[in-house]
This record gives sequence, C-alpha cells and structure tokens, in this order.
Amino acid sequence: MHNADLLIIGPGSFLTSLMPLFLMNDLTQALQACRAAIIYIGNLGKELNQPAANMQLSEKIAMIEKHIGQQKIDAVIAGPVTDTSSLPDRIVLQRKLADQNVCYRHDRDLLRQAIEDMAHKIHQLKPFNLSPYPNAS
Repeated sequence: MHNADLLIIGPGSFLTSLMPLFLMNDLTQALQACRAAIIYIGNLGKELNQPAANMQLSEKIAMIEKHIGQQKIDAVIAGPVTDTSSLPDRIVLQRKLADQNVCYRHDRDLLRQAIEDMAHKIHQLKPFNLSPYPNAS
C-alpha cells in the first residue's frame, strides 16, 4: 500500500464487508500515510442491511474517513441514479454499471472501463504511473 498509486474501496456490502476492514488500526494507519489516490465504488442495489440501506453515499464516505482519521477518498464511481450532489469536493463518475441480467450486480467490463476512465481523470490532476507493469521499460 505504501508504494501504491491507486487504491479501490468497494463495491461490497457497506457495514458487513467494507467497514470491518476500517476497524483494523494497521490498515487505517497505512491509509493515513499512503499517498495513493483512493476511489470508492458504490453498490448498485439497495443494501439488505437496514442501517446501511438508509445511508446516503456521502454518509458512507464520511464514516470511512472518520475511521481513517482524515479525508482520503479522492473519487467516487457510482451508478446513474445515485445521489452524488453532496460530494462537490470529489471527482465523481456516474454511468451505467449494471449487469444486463442481474441489475444489482456490476458488469465486469463496464466497471473495468469506469475504473480505467477514473484513473485517467485522477492522473490528470495527480500524475502517477498508469502502466499495468510499473517496472517495465
């Protein structure tokens, strides 16, 4: 993580899959120290866990950053109907990401393309190595 250029959080069930990771002090300390850009990927479907289902995207990001101890999430990738209006200080990419057969699952190709596009947007603001093989000449 110390040498990473880009970190991705999500997608996943917010309170039962993602947040438990932020309860580990070693991880939050590493995130505080890392210089990598961080992308949060929101879920497409409604959370089955009622407390998480009632949270806005901005509340989820605030909760993650509260556990990290500082603002660290640079960018958000979300579906087209997600309310991102309360994220003016983040790079936001919204587009169709759903699998055509299972609407609450991400289509792998659409999500991969969204991550690549977001990486390029972030790179324009905060240059880093975009090569999948950083040590290649």
